[in-house]
Amino acid sequence: MLSISKINFWSRLYLLIILSFLLYNCNEKKEYKYVEKIQNSDNRKFSYKTHSFYTSNDTLAYIEAYRKFKGSLNVSNSTKNKLRDKYTTPVDFSLFQNKSDISNIDFKSKNLQKERIDKEFAKLFGTRLKKLSSDEIIKLKNEFDYKELDENTKLFIQRDSDLDKEDSLYGYIIVQDDYLKSFRLKFSSVVDEFALPNECRVIINDQRYEINSQNFNGSIIKNREGFDEDISNNLKFLAAISNANFIEIEMKGRMKNMNQKISSKHISKLKETVLLYLELKNNV
Repeated sequence: MLSISKINFWSRLYLLIILSFLLYNCNEKKEYKYVEKIQNSDNRKFSYKTHSFYTSNDTLAYIEAYRKFKGSLNVSNSTKNKLRDKYTTPVDFSLFQNKSDISNIDFKSKNLQKERIDKEFAKLFGTRLKKLSSDEIIKLKNEFDYKELDENTKLFIQRDSDLDKEDSLYGYIIVQDDYLKSFRLKFSSVVDEFALPNECRVIINDQRYEINSQNFNGSIIKNREGFDEDISNNLKFLAAISNANFIEIEMKGRMKNMNQKISSKHISKLKETVLLYLELKNNV
């Protein structure tokens, strides 16, 4: 006959095996597939990108998928903040586990988790933005050329019919979901030979303002070169423009250096644009 001590040993071993098996199954991660639906601005067609990841259960998988979607949306919005014709917009996402679509999964804290993630991204990417009134939106539409990037993002471009025909420096305002998002300064010059700048400054009266090299751009097809800089929060720069009598662009490039004086016509229009932006920004 088995002794009591041996029975206790086998009972404990059996219990340990069961607990280990349960713990393994609880901690075992499952594979999920995230599918993001993207709309291209140039042809309005849709494309899809997929990404696989692992987590413990469907609830955590949905939270991770929503976080990925919000991240893509914020990157897209940052791209649209530059005046360009080609960009992509994430419009929706799907979540699959073993080929089963669980995109519409429901759980008790779903709305709370989504709100928490929204606040995280707002804190990470956003600043205190001014919500514009309907009258202010109408004023912008009346005084600026208007371009709609998508149903949520609108550009109000300084009205000037010859911007693409000569060297120009102008400003444009970005409004997103009726919030005054940013003011950008864009310089574009027709060139016979590209400077390929690694340094750029805007000289206003007797002061110099550096341009971030990451914002240099150019088009070989259009023989144009310049920059597109967000100066929304550079109040010193904005104030200098609003009082400018003289503006010159100074570029130091790998191929050549370039100095371009801005015409009084462009300075006058740019000053009007900056003053209107500051009026909207400060009218809280």
